[in-house]
Amino acid sequence: MINFIITADKAGRGAKIKGWSGLHSVNSKNNVVGSQMTSIKSCFRDSRTIYIYGFDNKKVENYFDKKHQKTILVYNQDYSKFGETYSLSRASSYLEADTVIMTGNSIIRPSMFKNFNRKQSQIFLSHKIPNELGCHINSKNIIEHICYELDNYITDFYYIAKKDVGVFRGLITNKKNKNCFIFEIINKMIDHGVMFYPTELKSNKLMVSK
Repeated sequence: MINFIITADKAGRGAKIKGWSGLHSVNSKNNVVGSQMTSIKSCFRDSRTIYIYGFDNKKVENYFDKKHQKTILVYNQDYSKFGETYSLSRASSYLEADTVIMTGNSIIRPSMFKNFNRKQSQIFLSHKIPNELGCHINSKNIIEHICYELDNYITDFYYIAKKDVGVFRGLITNKKNKNCFIFEIINKMIDHGVMFYPTELKSNKLMVSK
């Protein structure tokens, strides 16, 4: 079993005009959320998708009721009050297996998992997509720290191996961390001795525009 937890509860830039970003077009045949669901199943037959939603909740519920009824929906009514970590904590009961964490705007490419090692926690990087956040990688190819203005750009994809989900679950359910960003939780995990390895993405079409 592998979990895909998608955090899509925040309104995001321009959302008041455009509405839920999951319905934005990826191409002429598919929207963002449809592309996510299709790609997840094509990459991992043993997957389970947990979709955390809040903003534009009725539209989200109607869509999944018609299109993807097997997706587990987790409603975060406090999406505008607290941070990313609180959003993830709403799905903490499902954290007992390998877990990929991604945002509602992220597009999955099957090539991302070509050399994927499910035994070790990983952070997906892309040198082709500049990001404010980057990470330091040591001589053993282990990520030591995530912070702003580093060249090893991180993406919005994190993988937590089953052996490390207990540490992750403990941190995101700690009320002191409810306003933390996800990368801050990853840094705390590293401080607890969890090793994260970099997985570089080759595609320059990883993310849709926000």
